[in-house]
Amino acid sequence: MRIAFIAILLLSGLSTAFGQPASTGTNAAKLYEQALAQAAKAEYDKAIPLLDQARDLYSNEKNFEGAYKSAALTIVLKEEDVALKGGKGMPVFFRSSWLLSDPLYSAQFTIPPVKPASFGGLLVLSREVRRVQTPGGGSRPVWGVVDAQTVPVLQPGEAFAPDPGPCGFVGGAPDAGVAAVVKVKGHEGDAVWKDIRKAWRFNHKNSRIEEIPPSQVFCQNEALGT
Repeated sequence: MRIAFIAILLLSGLSTAFGQPASTGTNAAKLYEQALAQAAKAEYDKAIPLLDQARDLYSNEKNFEGAYKSAALTIVLKEEDVALKGGKGMPVFFRSSWLLSDPLYSAQFTIPPVKPASFGGLLVLSREVRRVQTPGGGSRPVWGVVDAQTVPVLQPGEAFAPDPGPCGFVGGAPDAGVAAVVKVKGHEGDAVWKDIRKAWRFNHKNSRIEEIPPSQVFCQNEALGT
């Protein structure tokens, strides 16, 4: 009878007698998803402690991407929270943001000061959840973060687009929902850049940032007026 009871416990995946979960890896991912669910509602103060816990668990597992993403998103949310409460303006770290074809969604590339800097930055997809009044009778959007993905460290001669020029799918027009790591050095005279190392699509229809094949993407050289 005792053996059968132990077997049931093991198969059911219940917590141990000490109350510790069986898999910290699963817990890290769950904590991160819980944090993202709060961030999507712009509940920054609820999301941040969950991200801190996820970062620690990811670090213990040596899941460096998960740890970096959790730490970087924590910094982004803290800045959003400060701005929402009428604090300082733009953050001191690099941030580039733009609206998608559906103006209720925005995309962002940011390089928060995460140490160690094992990745080159963070992509963030946000959705407007409400508007708040500003001094002077205007209003500003409150953004809920629905997804985030890491960007690899840029190599010499590379740039993150759309900063140097808009990107799109090959055979189509420039699309605000497409971003890429593109090699620009040695291609300064090209009207269209095709040497793409990595590319993503900000898909507002399913609220996800999706990695897409670089061969399907082009970026325009805005310096040439294209």
